[in-house]
Amino acid sequence: MELYLIRHADALDSEDDFARQLSSRGRGQIDRMVKFFRANDILKPEDVWHSPLVRARETAQLLGEGLGWTKPFRKTAILEPDRDPQEVIAELAGATRGLALVGHEPLLSALGTLLVSGSPWPLLFTMRKGDVLALERGNDPAGPWIERWHLGPKMIGPGH
Repeated sequence: MELYLIRHADALDSEDDFARQLSSRGRGQIDRMVKFFRANDILKPEDVWHSPLVRARETAQLLGEGLGWTKPFRKTAILEPDRDPQEVIAELAGATRGLALVGHEPLLSALGTLLVSGSPWPLLFTMRKGDVLALERGNDPAGPWIERWHLGPKMIGPGH
C-alpha cells in the first residue's frame, strides 16, 4: 500500500486558523506540483483524506482537479495540525488502497517519522508547504514503512 503525506500549500494569514484559504503563492505551488505529477504519473492515490481546515481541503481539491482524482474525498479531524500521529495510524490499520492524507505540521512530519522509524522523534522529515512524502508499507504489516520519495514545490523548481 502506498501512502502519500501532503502538506497544504501556502495560505493567507487570518485570525481564524480553520478558515485560512490558500494564497496566490499557494495556488502557484499546487499548479507546479500538478504539472510535475502529470508529467511523471507517480502520485496516484485511490482515496484522499483531508483535514477540515480550509487550506487543506483546497489543496486536496486543486490537486484532485489537476490530476483527475475521481473518488470522493473524506474530511477527517485526525489530520488537524496538533493531533496525535497514533490516531492516524489507528485509522490506517485497515487501509489496503493507496491513500493521500492532506494535512498540516507538526502532524505530518511526526507521522512520517513514526511510520518509518517506530518513533515520532527525532524527526526524520520536514514537510514544507506543498510537500509530498510517499511511503510504502513493507512486507511485514506491523513493521516499518519505506520512504519512496519526498518532493515539493521548492525541490522541483519553477520550470515545472
